[in-house]
Amino acid sequence: MSRHFRSSRAGTWAGRVLAITAASALIGSLTALPAQAAADPQVPTPTPTTEAAAPDAPAPDTTAPTLADVEIPNSTKLNEELVLPAAAVTDDSGEDISLVVTATGPDGVDVRLYENTDGGFPLTPEVAGTYVVTYAAMDSADNLAQETYEFTVDSPAPLAPQATDTVIELPSDTPGSISFASIGDIHNSWSELDMAFDFWHEQNVDASLFVGDLTNNATAAEYQGLRDTLDRSQGDLPVIASLGNHDVGSNLSGYNLFQSTLGQAPNADYVMNGYHFISVSPGSGQLNEDTMFPSSGSGNDYAYAADWLETRLAAAVAADPEQPVFVLVHAPLRCTHYVSNEWYGSGLATGCGDDFDSLFEVYPQAVVWGGHIHTPNHISTSIWQGAEGAGGFTTVNAPPLAYYEFERGVVNTDPYSKVTNDSTPDDGGDNRETAIVEVEGSVVTIKTYDLRANAWEDQVWTWDVAESIDDALPFEERFPLGDARADKTEAPMWPEGSAVEVSEIEPTEAMVTFNQAAVAPNEVGDIVHKYRYQVIDTATEQVVNTFTQWSGFYFMPMPETLNHIVWNTAPGREYEARISPINTWGKEGDYISTTFSTKGYDVGITLAGAGTASADLADAMPGDTVTLTATPAEGEIFLGWDVIEGDVEIVEGAFTMPSGHVSIEAVFTGSSGSVDAHAVTTTVRGNGVVSADPAAAIGGTTVTLSGEPADGNELWAWELGVDGLDVPVGTIQVDGSSTFVMPERDVTVTGVFGLPDHYGIVYDGNGATGGETASGELPVDGSGTLALNGFERDYHRFIGWGTEPDGTGERFGAGVDVRALAEARSTVTLYAQWQNLASEIAVESFDWLAGTLKPGVQHNPDVVGWTHEGPDGWSVTNADAMGADGMKDLRGWTFATPDFWLADIQGRDSFTKGTGVIAVADGDEWNDAAGAGVMDTTLNAPALTLPEGATEVRVRWDNSYRHEAGQSAEALLEFDNGDHVTLAAWGDGSPEMDDINSHRDGVVTVPVGAKSATVKFHYTAGNNWWWAIDNVQIDAILGNAPAEFASTGIAVTGSAKVGETLTADISGWAPQPEQVSYQWLREGKVIRGADEATYDLTNRDQNKRVQVVVTGVLEGFVPVTVTSEKTDKVTKPDRRH
Repeated sequence: MSRHFRSSRAGTWAGRVLAITAASALIGSLTALPAQAAADPQVPTPTPTTEAAAPDAPAPDTTAPTLADVEIPNSTKLNEELVLPAAAVTDDSGEDISLVVTATGPDGVDVRLYENTDGGFPLTPEVAGTYVVTYAAMDSADNLAQETYEFTVDSPAPLAPQATDTVIELPSDTPGSISFASIGDIHNSWSELDMAFDFWHEQNVDASLFVGDLTNNATAAEYQGLRDTLDRSQGDLPVIASLGNHDVGSNLSGYNLFQSTLGQAPNADYVMNGYHFISVSPGSGQLNEDTMFPSSGSGNDYAYAADWLETRLAAAVAADPEQPVFVLVHAPLRCTHYVSNEWYGSGLATGCGDDFDSLFEVYPQAVVWGGHIHTPNHISTSIWQGAEGAGGFTTVNAPPLAYYEFERGVVNTDPYSKVTNDSTPDDGGDNRETAIVEVEGSVVTIKTYDLRANAWEDQVWTWDVAESIDDALPFEERFPLGDARADKTEAPMWPEGSAVEVSEIEPTEAMVTFNQAAVAPNEVGDIVHKYRYQVIDTATEQVVNTFTQWSGFYFMPMPETLNHIVWNTAPGREYEARISPINTWGKEGDYISTTFSTKGYDVGITLAGAGTASADLADAMPGDTVTLTATPAEGEIFLGWDVIEGDVEIVEGAFTMPSGHVSIEAVFTGSSGSVDAHAVTTTVRGNGVVSADPAAAIGGTTVTLSGEPADGNELWAWELGVDGLDVPVGTIQVDGSSTFVMPERDVTVTGVFGLPDHYGIVYDGNGATGGETASGELPVDGSGTLALNGFERDYHRFIGWGTEPDGTGERFGAGVDVRALAEARSTVTLYAQWQNLASEIAVESFDWLAGTLKPGVQHNPDVVGWTHEGPDGWSVTNADAMGADGMKDLRGWTFATPDFWLADIQGRDSFTKGTGVIAVADGDEWNDAAGAGVMDTTLNAPALTLPEGATEVRVRWDNSYRHEAGQSAEALLEFDNGDHVTLAAWGDGSPEMDDINSHRDGVVTVPVGAKSATVKFHYTAGNNWWWAIDNVQIDAILGNAPAEFASTGIAVTGSAKVGETLTADISGWAPQPEQVSYQWLREGKVIRGADEATYDLTNRDQNKRVQVVVTGVLEGFVPVTVTSEKTDKVTKPDRRH
């Protein structure tokens, strides 16, 4: 290593921009710096300074921190991790200064580097050229120090270029025959790949095809994992590979790693034993005929290589027209073999059915291997030769080494799941298989071996290319594995005695079980593929539930019995459950069925203690009134009801049955015979010590309490609470000897101590989120002072104390004097009274969009559940670069039901907080259709006017984000003054990655001068994962709003007699208003001129009732107008004799 000093670029604007970026990262508390394209530099505005320092002020700190020199290499290799050393930072202030390291690549992209656990800063360069690394540190006085270094990244030596008219000869054995293996979708499954190599060596195959998705994310570490596996297991077995969408990476990095790992170009024509193997990798732009690279990356597009592919096909066919030509294309041709109507690539074929068109149609010798869809070869449609006019060549599935996926629209394999749009069976993860191909001359035979079951599958596919090119033969003889096979099958049949059994019957669901149907006799490898479930209300003949279920055809052996719940039933009705089998080509057989009746929801009653209890209904329909009865044993007390399960409110021993099971426990004193001990928890209020003997006891045991007051205090009372009672009825008495009988529940006993001739006050936070206020004691005679508040409550302001939680009782200010609120030795509870500072300015659940949703087009076809039109004021902004391709019904932010969105589960169903209609941005699903690329989409809430006094904006929403490298998400607030504030962010290098099912709560300070704010959700992704949100609520926090008076009570004093004087007493207001106005009323009507604090009663008031209206004004408080109670009717004055 050699030390490098300041880069020559340090004085350029690029260097200055980097320095400014580093400083910003420091000032921002070391937040993650996202990758960003270098922009035109902006000259920073100097920080204003004062004219002169105050005489005694310390001299300003103008000395920057010191950065120790570091040594970095002169150069490194492309796509290999380089760990840069840390630089020691010192400062004259002695403060701890953080180090920020950034790198600028030759493409002008700045990236913040993060320290690893060993103290280094790792960087993996993905672009060849010169890199500038900047070390920066800033002290609290904004003095910046920085050092800049350079290193270069060399491009890998290219393989010998393959001209477009040449082939690569592989070692040959026996010309005219060959055997090889084929797999797709390895996805870093290195141990499984070891097992596959072992099997291939046993089979003595000549080569192996890897049909794309070798890795998950195209990282250097993953490609190294592939290289290690090949070194460990490959031996001398040749491997021919193509890239898949997961292997591409960014800026062609994946293509470079593919080349350096395998020694192969992304596109190549190999010949082995005289047979051609043409690998075609996805990309876009133009094909570089020297490197065989595309000019830019793409996940599933092959159009850029189509002309070269046709050239190679023509050359291969010209060499020997009777030999098959094998082509590796990771994303299959649309509408060919199994599930390729849903997962496919573009550029080599268009259309479906009669509209199908492909460059391969003039090459009947072509055998096109496709992976991507993760389907097994247990089903005969995993090979396709089409029909006359729409086919005439072969496509075949390269079976996956990593997990299975299937067509959408099938129920999840968990027998209790209600997700009917699954494509990834829960039991399909631990499955793997390989195709074995044997070619003798022009005859091709494909077999598949299940590597998990260690068994050959029944599907064997054979055809003769010599017959395929013979135009004199009928199409079905030339291509025996085409669509016409469907005509040679019949629907599956039920063996004699087949029946449906129903169990686990609940009000809204039941479990259906049956034995598998049988395949009708055939010679084309037909199977029982799926089953259709239908549940019919026998009274209305309405189908209340229907879905399809896979038969388990991908297991060896297939399960003999299947089961799944059916749902959407109602309690107390009769239903028919029908099951019909479906074959490979969708032919549906007769159904078998049975009837069953659902019951009402259970009402369960359990007992604790000595007594009996019952409900008048053992099961009930929603809305039924259920009456409870509880009878204590002789000498015992019924303490109350505890609702164990169910949303019910018991009033006077009865409740209304909800839509769900209910379980209630009746709690008595005494013992039911249970030997379980229950705890006695003791607490103290006041000054004293208490204990219980025993501290835990079974029901019916006598517990003795002891209390020792502190000097000058006395034991006022025992308070005993039974834990868990939702509806208390009776109470346990502590007798004069301080004993009680233990119930079969935990109890809490409080010993209350205090001074003689005093009463106690307990302060309740009444919804407080923090803090505490100690209880106190006040004298019965004379006045005492209430405590100051010690509670805190988010987004609320404390205004005083009250005798009722809802503020309806008597209210007092904190710290005010009060008189005799309770009797001696008793306790009163005062509740904190709060002013809510949160002003709701927007709430959106998206659920009202349900009536506007449309049926799926590409994603979940025909399932109603999506729209791009948001609620009023909401909008979606998609970047122009997104184009119009990809999965059209998931282009950018989309409003969808979970059922529609969950076509592919992959963890999406974990977003349980999202219900009804949710907002979804899903780069993964969008990229399942050709031409998608990078999603760059923003969901915009309406611009919201901030109310007067708003100091903060609070944004809450339910969130589901699954991360993958290259994906980013940001929830932000934009104010009308231009300020942009992040609420939450995810991306490469961010401290938080996945956030699958959470409730987010963010608060942002309103900038000075801002009058409105817009909440935005910005998401960028390629073929990554998703971001989904629901239940957005936006509040303004009115920190500058006027306060509310703690209490505004009015007392009208004086005798209600003609000639007497009434006085409006507002001494109970807290705080006292600065300005007060009065208006006296007679029977609710204004008394002219009666606008003082006192009013002299006149003859006109006789037999009338009088009251006063008082308005109080105090700076910083909301003006309040209060009307007093009416007096008694005014009477005549007393007559003297």
